[in-house]
Amino acid sequence: MADLVKDGSNEEFPTTDMIVPVTEYNRLVRDAKRWRAFLSSARIRLWGWAGFEGQEGHDPDSPHRHFGGEFWTTHPATTSNPEQTRGVLEGYVDAIVNTHQECAKCGQFYQCGAEQGKSTCWCFELPPSALPVGDGVKCLCPSCLKDARTPKKV
Repeated sequence: MADLVKDGSNEEFPTTDMIVPVTEYNRLVRDAKRWRAFLSSARIRLWGWAGFEGQEGHDPDSPHRHFGGEFWTTHPATTSNPEQTRGVLEGYVDAIVNTHQECAKCGQFYQCGAEQGKSTCWCFELPPSALPVGDGVKCLCPSCLKDARTPKKV
């Protein structure tokens, strides 16, 4: 059995009774550190962005967001408007989290056509298979689904 970690009490992370495998906990901590480090880049220069709340013509029902920019690990200048830059980057990531599925196996985010209200999805092109569905597991990302469907050599 995998080692387990019980999280601590924190109002922003209201899962005080949740027990998670140590490997998943470590992945979450690593991802949080990476995100904080990214947002703490010495200089971030955004060239422009579109599809974000507060912009003229913004459609709140549209999942489309994009931006262009440059990111430096070290630079003598600082980010000109850190609050605005952080808002754009967080808005972009929030749009992905809100419009993509998270793979039940590897944790990668991917787009599911059925979840986006489309009549088809990339996985509909595959022959049926016996995959874990139900109990909160909706689907796997293309890579994990391909791996799960590949016969294992004995």
